[in-house]
Amino acid sequence: MNRRTFLKTTAIGAISGFGLLSGIDAFARPKKRKSRRKKTKVKAVPIATTETVFDGLMKSAQANNWKHYSIGALIGLIGQKLLGTGYLGGTLDINPALEGCVVNLLELDCVTFFESSLCLARIIKKERFTMDDYVQELTFVRYRHGKIYNYSSRLHYTADWIADNVKKDVVDDITPLLGGEPIKFDLSFMSENSELYPALRRTPKLIGEIESIEDSIRKRSYSYIPTKMVKENSNRIQTGDIICIVTSKEGLDYSHTGLAMVEKGVVRFLHASSKEHKVILDVELADYLPTHPTGLGITVLRPKEV
Repeated sequence: MNRRTFLKTTAIGAISGFGLLSGIDAFARPKKRKSRRKKTKVKAVPIATTETVFDGLMKSAQANNWKHYSIGALIGLIGQKLLGTGYLGGTLDINPALEGCVVNLLELDCVTFFESSLCLARIIKKERFTMDDYVQELTFVRYRHGKIYNYSSRLHYTADWIADNVKKDVVDDITPLLGGEPIKFDLSFMSENSELYPALRRTPKLIGEIESIEDSIRKRSYSYIPTKMVKENSNRIQTGDIICIVTSKEGLDYSHTGLAMVEKGVVRFLHASSKEHKVILDVELADYLPTHPTGLGITVLRPKEV
């Protein structure tokens, strides 16, 4: 399939809610015991793949008319279906020689978690239920202007992701409406640490393109709600809003992302946690933020109806 790199991997405890059993022990033969009982065959354990996870979600969506949910509620629902999915960073960089739209619902990081939830919700609202539809939607959201031409066309910086997807009418940046303050990002991390990125090590000429992108972001103005002000503004945050945590780390913009999940008026943080090694529904957002050492506050994005 054109512009498609597909991960067909197995996972241990990849996703809850689809009857996918897992575990190394499940595949081992039982120890031989002296017994007169009739031997029973050990049933094969289903192996989770991205296809099975995707197909399970699409079948549930069609059977239960998920398309009638608001986009935010649907994103929240899908995010909860992904609870327990294992955490793994760097899944988008499996082939430094050829940039392609990687699809992996078995292992997620903080960005691919909210991107997956968002794009799955968007294709369901469009009543498009094939893997090709999903790849096309991921490509549109993940890449600048929705086009893949090389490594630098991917929206690596969250600030760049925000600007591009606001232009594409995928999300609205509602942070100013929530009392957000202006902020600019002095970005340089990728270009100054190119040795950390396989594609940049392999093709050094791309570093200049990354520097140009960083310069463009530096010229833009963004908004954020300081951590101490999040609690008082939480009542206007909705389920499915994308939460981006501003960082104080030199040369960077945002250090973590996730989704808002509102339960009984309390805004909790749904995210792929590197600490817990899986997708979790964490504590109240206002309580989580002070535990994020470099966090300065949040930018809040509201997905637009399709």
